[in-house]
Amino acid sequence: MVYFVSGDSYSDLHALRSGGIIDLHYVIHGGGSSAPAQVVADCNAAGLSPVLNNGNDGAAGWNGSDSYNANLAAQGWHAVGGESEQAAEIDSIMSHLIFLDYGGEGTGGGTNDCVWCQTHSAPVHGFGAASYMETYDSATNFWGWNVLSQGVKSAKAHGVKEIGICVGTWMINHSSAQDYINLAQAYEANGITCAGIGVWGGYGNNANNIYNQFSSWFKAWQAVWPPTNVTMKNRFSGPTPTPAHIPHIWCGLVGQSTLYTGTQPVGTTVGTSGMQGWLDTATQDWVPATNLTAAEKAALIVPVTLLQNGVATKTATPDANGNFSATITSPNAGVVHYNWKGNTGDTGRDMAITWTPAKTVTTISEMAVVTSGANTDKFVIGSDNAVWWKRNTNAWVSLGGIAYAGTMPTAAYINNTLNVFVVGTDRAIWSKNLTGTAWSKWASVAFTLQ
Repeated sequence: MVYFVSGDSYSDLHALRSGGIIDLHYVIHGGGSSAPAQVVADCNAAGLSPVLNNGNDGAAGWNGSDSYNANLAAQGWHAVGGESEQAAEIDSIMSHLIFLDYGGEGTGGGTNDCVWCQTHSAPVHGFGAASYMETYDSATNFWGWNVLSQGVKSAKAHGVKEIGICVGTWMINHSSAQDYINLAQAYEANGITCAGIGVWGGYGNNANNIYNQFSSWFKAWQAVWPPTNVTMKNRFSGPTPTPAHIPHIWCGLVGQSTLYTGTQPVGTTVGTSGMQGWLDTATQDWVPATNLTAAEKAALIVPVTLLQNGVATKTATPDANGNFSATITSPNAGVVHYNWKGNTGDTGRDMAITWTPAKTVTTISEMAVVTSGANTDKFVIGSDNAVWWKRNTNAWVSLGGIAYAGTMPTAAYINNTLNVFVVGTDRAIWSKNLTGTAWSKWASVAFTLQ
């Protein structure tokens, strides 16, 4: 694990190195201010990575000259950055040395607190990049994974090699070392390695004083993740790997209690939908269409096949985004396994439907019938006093409820929505409506028969 401290001065870099610190983030004012070469020499002598922070609190790090970053690289700085750099400066930095992002510039709630969400849409290139996410706001509120997740994932999606955690010195009274252990573990639980933890103090802070203030926290963190001995330049040696794309299908059943299993009566139908696409191995998420090659885009619209117990039953042609759907018609009673097979060779998750014999209904009321378009819907009161419904040739389905003895249901389309009405045991009128394939709950219409 990488551990760093920051400041615009220091008193003993060897002591920092002995305490497990590997990176010194040296702070100067932005606007192209000169960076003292002596800091690089001192860091080299102590075995630390010299990292220059020159862009904070709205101050740009450079003066618009690419030669500024070239000179920093020539001096021997391993990385340069801050939180105020814009796209042009970021590209200039990565052309000469590693770019370091500290999170964001005061974004509301922290959900986009990452330069890769805010100002830079291009992937990482050149010497690479690191992002140490701010975990606090101006009100000293600690930000957990629920706030930082979007920024962390965005950094990874752009190809950032090191993604870690930045702790503000003032948070020592508003959080604990364990809070950051939990946050680092949340990174990892979501498939993202937490590369390091550091403490930020900014201008007017001595790096050794910051370390001494947080020494017990560093020891707690290092007890979980031992410190690395590898400096930043060596950690970044070699090209930044380009995330690979692998084929993937997501699919699920429509209108089921879960996406992948369900029970349906014989004679009914159920919808299934899914998406064919490419998975980014870096983010474990769908690759945006803008990042796909022409061949990958073309693969999205090639038909996919629905398998029923391993045998192809029908095909569906996805749209330009890879989305597809189909209707499954019931076979005989029993458990049937379905899954989609994509053109890319990937097979979607198994979906199991238990088809049950159609229910028979003993009616104790006259039948209400309503027709709209191709659908004929029938309603009766069953011997269990519940309302039963049948559409076209489908099986009877219980809609529940308890009808008042001697009454019958009635039905009508109201604003193109199918509604059924029944007198309940409380003599009130109760109604239920069908939206798509889902019936609403029974609701009283506040009218009582006398």
